[in-house]
Amino acid sequence: VLTVRSSEITNNGNLPDDYDTGEAIEGGLSGCPADYDGVRVDQGGEGHLTGNVLRTIVDGNLADGLEYDETGPGDVIATTIRSTFSNNGETGTNDLDDGHDIDEAGPGSVIASFVHVEVNDNEDEGLDIDEAGPGDVDVTVTNSEANGNFDENIKVDEEDAGTLMFETTNSDAMHSVDSDGVRLTEAGPGDFEARIANSAITDNVDDGVRFEQEDDNGDVGTLTIVN
Repeated sequence: VLTVRSSEITNNGNLPDDYDTGEAIEGGLSGCPADYDGVRVDQGGEGHLTGNVLRTIVDGNLADGLEYDETGPGDVIATTIRSTFSNNGETGTNDLDDGHDIDEAGPGSVIASFVHVEVNDNEDEGLDIDEAGPGDVDVTVTNSEANGNFDENIKVDEEDAGTLMFETTNSDAMHSVDSDGVRLTEAGPGDFEARIANSAITDNVDDGVRFEQEDDNGDVGTLTIVN
């Protein structure tokens, strides 16, 4: 269980001024050889990962601002309120530079809510949520903004058996530098239900909203966009 209240977690993992973040490193990747996040929580055994972040600034860190990794049986239950995750990432390496990254790889679900959250100008995704094992994804984004991130401003993937549920209200997902405003993918068996209301999804380089249901087994997919 992680609880962070009224804190500043900023500018961690600084590199020397002459460090070449485009330099090739082991495995053929480029960027920093170390994944220095603002906050990182790894939960690899049985049990849940619960994160509560309130009135906190997580900005300007070398890799992800906040990363949750839950790789064993159990859920990720994340509540984030009145916090910022902006200007994170300078490694030049994909998947290290998100504002807020949640990965759930074993049996279990991701239940995440973001209220009055700013996730802007990060070097990879803004909000990056991946559920890769059996289990559901249920994400709500309310009165928030995810703008100017390099890849998707908001990305939610459900890759195994399970349902993807997503709702955003009174929020922005604008000005992605190189990708979509909102990208939602349901790749395994399971239904898909998404609702976007009273939100601005504009001026992104690729799609505004990209909605994919890849498994062809009669599952139901519904996307509603209002106002």
